[in-house]
Amino acid sequence: MLLLPDLRLSRFDSHRWVLNTPTGHNLLVNTATARLFELLQTTATLELARAGFNQEFGLALLPAEFEALVYSRFGGYGLLTQDQEEARSTPPSAIKLQVELLSARAAGLCAAPLRALYAPRVFWAAFAGLLLFLLAVYLHFPRLAAPSRADFGVAIPLIYASIFVHEFGHIAACRRFGVRHGGIGFGFYLFVFPVLYADVTNIWQASRQRRIITNLGGIFSQLLYASLLAVGYLVVAYPPLLVAALACAALALWQFNPFIRRDGYWLLSDLTNTPNLLAKAAHTTREGLSWQGLRRLVRSRGRVLLSRRIFLFAYGVANASLFAVFAAYTVLRYGPQLLDFPRLVFQLLRNLAAGSPALAEVSQVPLIVCTFYLMLIRYLLVLSRWRPAQAT
Repeated sequence: MLLLPDLRLSRFDSHRWVLNTPTGHNLLVNTATARLFELLQTTATLELARAGFNQEFGLALLPAEFEALVYSRFGGYGLLTQDQEEARSTPPSAIKLQVELLSARAAGLCAAPLRALYAPRVFWAAFAGLLLFLLAVYLHFPRLAAPSRADFGVAIPLIYASIFVHEFGHIAACRRFGVRHGGIGFGFYLFVFPVLYADVTNIWQASRQRRIITNLGGIFSQLLYASLLAVGYLVVAYPPLLVAALACAALALWQFNPFIRRDGYWLLSDLTNTPNLLAKAAHTTREGLSWQGLRRLVRSRGRVLLSRRIFLFAYGVANASLFAVFAAYTVLRYGPQLLDFPRLVFQLLRNLAAGSPALAEVSQVPLIVCTFYLMLIRYLLVLSRWRPAQAT
């Protein structure tokens, strides 16, 4: 065997496969590369694998050429028994400063009671039922009396608990489909927004329907939790339960937002079979707005708009437009704070260098101002790495 044991190759769609690696990569490969992987997994020597590959694809690769092909496809990922390539870096995560709160075993035990609900027939019917029930509750109680401070004291812990329930939903779906999962942790999205996350990276090995159910698993479990709170309110008429139920339902529905790397984004990625959706959409948008892209549009008499690339272009434009709206609002609403923020950061760095970490002024800056600068830096870095395609 030329590959390490316990490696798994899974079909992604009609012409692509997913290979999960010990280094944390999920490689999307074509049929030829998938067949090369299978040959390496089932043959004892590189020469036998070369002979089989040449025969199957009508090639005449020499030993050195075949070895170079093998290492170009699989080297550096911890797949080969004698890997001579330098280890490839793990793709960066959008969630920074990650800290595991629950191990994979503990998260699996907590999520186990939900496992039966993720059978596809049960899941889709229950998901629709929960949405309709919570909509009926919301319509029946359109105006709530202003909650007291004591009510909020009860409702807020219940709302925070729903965030853990959300992550348990993703883990429960993995357990239902027999996909190995990690634990549940805490981190910061874009270094600013605190988030909980569930490590379900290996779900790429599952079919598209199972990936979609796993994407929706957190929303589903949060809606189930909200429905139980609503039922509790209907039974005992205790207002904090209704406040928490409606807040949890709103938080769950917010997860459908497809423009940040949360459930809605991964759902859209799987519905369209587009891994790395944000990166591909950004590339397609920049390409479409270049002179070469505009010339291609004119030459094709608009037929290029009928291709699949129009979805990526539209998504990229929508994403950029939302940032433009956010930037305009921030400038108009927080203009003075935006202009003063660099001075405050510089002053903070001077204080730190002098051994006096005074945070009073910086701590008073609205979070939206920090978010604006972080997103601006991110967009500038993306633009700095892009070069327009040369006409040929």
